[in-house]
Amino acid sequence: MARCAEPAPVPTALPGWLVGIARHKIADVLQARGQESRRLRAVADETGRIGPAPARDHALEIAIIAELEAMGDPRGPILRMTIMEGLSHSDVADRLDLPLGTVKSHARRGLIHLRQVLKEVRDDD
Repeated sequence: MARCAEPAPVPTALPGWLVGIARHKIADVLQARGQESRRLRAVADETGRIGPAPARDHALEIAIIAELEAMGDPRGPILRMTIMEGLSHSDVADRLDLPLGTVKSHARRGLIHLRQVLKEVRDDD
């Protein structure tokens, strides 16, 4: 009579190994979420979005508006549309019938100029 082969024993280490892998994967995901949460909080703290709203600086707003008016065409209107109205560069290009690259160049140069003026205004305080 032939003997029946015994079923191969299931290694006891396999379930423990799978649980260990799953535990480490879960820990990695939770750690990544925590890091992302800390990064978002740091950015929010830096931009002032957490906590009470900062007091508005009306003198600074007046200086910005005055400088935008003094810039003239087409830089002033381009920055007014992008900053004040929140339009995209594409929308501004369509409204003013200008090439998109031209709008982007004027916006960049205008922002650089505005940054320099604002730096002077803050340095005077």
